[in-house]
Amino acid sequence: MDFRTSAGSADVVVCGGGITGTSIAYHLAKRGKRVLLFERDW
Repeated sequence: MDFRTSAGSADVVVCGGGITGTSIAYHLAKRGKRVLLFERDW
């Protein structure tokens, strides 16, 4: 996974880095999607 994805190049934006948001982001990235994950408290 590349953690340097910019907002302009993401295929999917996931809001929330809890267990569900993180899982969705992970599985989409494994399928080749460019994912931007937003977490309020990080």
